[in-house]
Amino acid sequence: MRQKGDQKFAQLLNRLREGKQTQEDLNLLKTRELPPESIPSHATHLFQTNAKVNAHNEKMFSLLDITKVEVPSLDIVTGDLSSTIKEKITSLIPHDSNKTMGLMTKLFLGIGLICA
Repeated sequence: MRQKGDQKFAQLLNRLREGKQTQEDLNLLKTRELPPESIPSHATHLFQTNAKVNAHNEKMFSLLDITKVEVPSLDIVTGDLSSTIKEKITSLIPHDSNKTMGLMTKLFLGIGLICA
């Protein structure tokens, strides 16, 4: 939990998550808002949507000067089923990570990259 040492901020985030933020909460968040060009790339970023998170992560990854590899996911249906049924089940798997418990259709890796 990133806000572990800051109880006031943790409570603010909880109110925000529940849609019960106060004007004081919003004022505090506004004091910490920076123009995009002045935000250090290593700083923790907060975004309103998963799409914005993904866009930011993709941008940061694209800026890295490393060898990159794209690994496609492979969905396998196991069990005593006909190949037709297995193909039908596989075709129903959504290609949206929001509907697959965060599992992506592609994994992007950087050779030698260590994420902390």
